Amino acid sequence: MELFNLGDYIKELAVQKPEESAIIYPVRVSYTDMNTRIDRLCHGLSQVGIKKGSKIIVLTTTDSNFYTLVSSLLRIGAIPVLIDPGVGTRVMKKSLAGVNADGFIGMPKAHLLRILFHKSFSAIPIIITVGRRWFWGGHRLEQLFLDLKTPYAAPKAEPDDIGGIFFTSGSTGPPKGVIYRNRMFVAQIKYFSEHFKWSPKEVDLCTFPLIGLFSLCLGVPIVIADLNPTQPDQLNPARIWKNLHDNRCTHMFASPMILRKLVDYAESIQTNLPDIKRVVTAGAPVPVELLVRLKKILSDKAEIHTPYGATEALPISDATASLIIEQQEAFPEKSGICVGKVMKGTQIAIIPILDETWPADKALEMLPANHIGEIVVSGPVVTDQYLHNDHANSLGKITDEKQQVWHRMGDVGCFDELGILWFFGRKNHRVETASGCLFSIPTEQLFNRHHAVRRSALVGIPHPVDGKLVPVICIEAISTVRKKDHETIRDELQKIADFELPDYSISHYLFHPSFPVDPRHNAKIFREKLSEWATKKIK
Repeated sequence: MELFNLGDYIKELAVQKPEESAIIYPVRVSYTDMNTRIDRLCHGLSQVGIKKGSKIIVLTTTDSNFYTLVSSLLRIGAIPVLIDPGVGTRVMKKSLAGVNADGFIGMPKAHLLRILFHKSFSAIPIIITVGRRWFWGGHRLEQLFLDLKTPYAAPKAEPDDIGGIFFTSGSTGPPKGVIYRNRMFVAQIKYFSEHFKWSPKEVDLCTFPLIGLFSLCLGVPIVIADLNPTQPDQLNPARIWKNLHDNRCTHMFASPMILRKLVDYAESIQTNLPDIKRVVTAGAPVPVELLVRLKKILSDKAEIHTPYGATEALPISDATASLIIEQQEAFPEKSGICVGKVMKGTQIAIIPILDETWPADKALEMLPANHIGEIVVSGPVVTDQYLHNDHANSLGKITDEKQQVWHRMGDVGCFDELGILWFFGRKNHRVETASGCLFSIPTEQLFNRHHAVRRSALVGIPHPVDGKLVPVICIEAISTVRKKDHETIRDELQKIADFELPDYSISHYLFHPSFPVDPRHNAKIFREKLSEWATKKIK
């Protein structure tokens, strides 16, 4: 029988392998122990009014208790609401206030948000503190683990029931609440099991909470990485290295930023990771040079996967490091980033670029191979709507003549003649100049080749006379570059532009000390902020 309640996966595993570890580090928790604690907490949460369909904001640290808490909410049929605190206090307040939540569970620091913006959260009836309650009011989570021997009788979970609400990172506008249905969780778990071959015989280093939950559901024991998932850019790579070695981890899911820090550390101490069988990395484009370096510290049999997707649809395609490097070597002149082949059961189409809502009476026009357009997707891991956001639903979703829902990824790209998908950047990061359209990824790749450039960003600013966009290249230089070197570097970048992009009259190169980026991956550049900065600099 197919399970549509993620809490039931832990219950099944507690029967199948009761004494085996669910969590190995920082404390060992067996599947029996975890299942018992989930049942006890379900009773306590139910007694304070949490029931099937309750929307519960969760703002806690990612430790062993986090997985018990989220699994308990899921077993009850409640809806965990998760957001990255890195989006900032005011953005988080605005996003969460629109949820109309039934409960707020958070550590003491999180309750400061609720107290500070009292008007936005005063209507929430159920308040629970993880840790010391102080003057927050409500209940302490630790007191809700009721000492009852009776297993919790979970309500029946249906495929279309809402299983969770996860906010987008906010890197391309205000965070949006993405509605996940139970069937989506099940489809994602199947992908990780059948496509990526996650096995209960392995040990997973967990750097991202939701992926850790999927590992637990698959019977894969997890090691909770020694990092703050809300500030991964501040991690100590030596600690992560120790997590991997001490626990003989065979698998890890990590952002490219985390992998770069690990590779830098490995090269500095001249060691490798022979136990790792598989690395899955997502959240931002992965540079080919990083994949090449990563392969050198892994065994020859290890696999590196770079799945492509978004909070609203993940994963929808996958490329191995071998495929990406092979494509780079075979087609060095090809623009864009190879994001691989479409996942089984998923449909991806390339349609004409349109900034507005797709007209209801317009059929879905699919472009042929090697034609750049907007990427849309439909399938088992694709969300069908946002929470309380008609505008985002209108812009982001297309319902075709067969009543099939397609999600607009907000990205541009194309398929090649082999059916491989290529990513050219965000749709709203393209710059429509008087000479034609420039896409962010292929344009920036040209300038990123320069030895002094850490990363570049294409932005457009309005021309003071005709208002047409003028392309500007923002440069974040490597740490050893000095201000007196800027003019020489500009001249060298100009030669690249004159040779590679002669029709676009690129002549502005602005050096920025440190690009504004998303806190989760430290890779998604906030080009809107850079555009404002560039406009002021050029004036």
